[in-house]
Amino acid sequence: MKKAHVTQCGDGYYCRCIYRIGPYIADYLEQCLLACVVQGWCPNNGVPCSHKHKEALLQACDGEVKRLWEGYGYIADIKPFTSHFPWANIYELLLPDLLHQVIKGTFKDHLVSWIKAYFKTQPNGSRLLAEMDRRIAAAHPFAGLRRFPEGRNFKQWTGDSSKALMKVFLPAIAGLVPDGMVRAISAFLEFCYLVCCSEISKDILDQIEAVVTRFHDKHTTLLEYGIRDNFLLPRQHSLNHYHISIQMFGTPNRLCSSITKSKHIKAVKEPYRHSSHWEALGQMLEDVDAEDAEGSALWGDVQLPKRTASGYPCTVEALSAHLHNPALSEYIHRFLYDQQNPDSNVFEMDIPLDQCPQLPDNMRVCVYHSASALYHAPSDLSGIGGMHREYICSSPSWKHSHPRHDIVFIEHNPDKTGFRGLGVAQVWLFLSFHFGVTRYNCALVQWFEHYQDSPCPVTGMWRVQPDYTFEEFENMKI
Repeated sequence: MKKAHVTQCGDGYYCRCIYRIGPYIADYLEQCLLACVVQGWCPNNGVPCSHKHKEALLQACDGEVKRLWEGYGYIADIKPFTSHFPWANIYELLLPDLLHQVIKGTFKDHLVSWIKAYFKTQPNGSRLLAEMDRRIAAAHPFAGLRRFPEGRNFKQWTGDSSKALMKVFLPAIAGLVPDGMVRAISAFLEFCYLVCCSEISKDILDQIEAVVTRFHDKHTTLLEYGIRDNFLLPRQHSLNHYHISIQMFGTPNRLCSSITKSKHIKAVKEPYRHSSHWEALGQMLEDVDAEDAEGSALWGDVQLPKRTASGYPCTVEALSAHLHNPALSEYIHRFLYDQQNPDSNVFEMDIPLDQCPQLPDNMRVCVYHSASALYHAPSDLSGIGGMHREYICSSPSWKHSHPRHDIVFIEHNPDKTGFRGLGVAQVWLFLSFHFGVTRYNCALVQWFEHYQDSPCPVTGMWRVQPDYTFEEFENMKI
């Protein structure tokens, strides 16, 4: 680590390189072991914070192991493995772990448990807990959103389970617990969203620091209700280190202990399941190469399945009667006008129907119950090449049970950031038909409108409600 080695770089040129150890990914218990600190102390910026500092403490305390243990959290008779490395300080190299310290630690072990403990202190705690489970189970279907039919009472808490529950937990507790607790969890979830971004700018760093401050300020509500006596918790304390860690090593999205697991699933397990299981290695490599090529060539695409749904009429009039939607023909007329006049400044609903393209009498319409959406999602850890695939479902009988009509986001204004540039719609049907020489794949959706012009002041989430026309009909469109 002191002598330069001549190494050929990726561009073909040779350079003299001095190698050094990089960031170390580990959960909290392993960090304590690596840093030789007592469990319960911070292995990053505690005392000591460097190898020289350790030696100075050891000399100042005359080698008293108990004093170093209790006063400084230092295990005196063990040295970190980097103590003899010239360019390595283990206390700077240890990274906060998103999976074990934040997602499974702070959220699952702390926040969810504390909310349950709060319910137990209330006279009607059992009813409140049951209401929370009912809300979790009643979450509306959305592509990529996991369903919890039994609420939070699932058998095994995995990292994926915790991530999925985080998406529906905040609206499930709103109104059931004090607003201070809701705001604390809202700040924590916003922190998780920000640190998972693949590109983090200075503005995002400032937002991360602000939400961490807000989280520590708001979760003191738990002290008022006697849920906690203190917050001396290393996993929550690790939130304070993300700002400097991101400045030193980049986004945590690629420096997490869940990376190896997710990459193993995507690169090994899933290709093996797709193979015939006989001499599977070659088939697995072809599967991964095909996904890489698919991901690198597209920014986003939606595809319908090869097989159509059975039990539907083939003509527009018959399908309209089958769906009890007499305006289906009008929706298709206006959809075709919009497709053939993409640069028109006139809103399609303001165009007289006789000026829209007329449908031939023999036009055949095919119906589908699902669609595959492939889109660019660099923040998704399991995507190869930054591409991610989700399946959008719209079925009158999902798994021979209740109907399922997924909610989707549709980009309205790319110049606006976040939810302000998106529209919300519920997919009722996927359609495909030929008009002239062109095949059109489309969907019949019902629009939702923003409940207010700003997010909820307590949860920080946007609220929507079904949109209706002036005649008080559901606002639908193809």
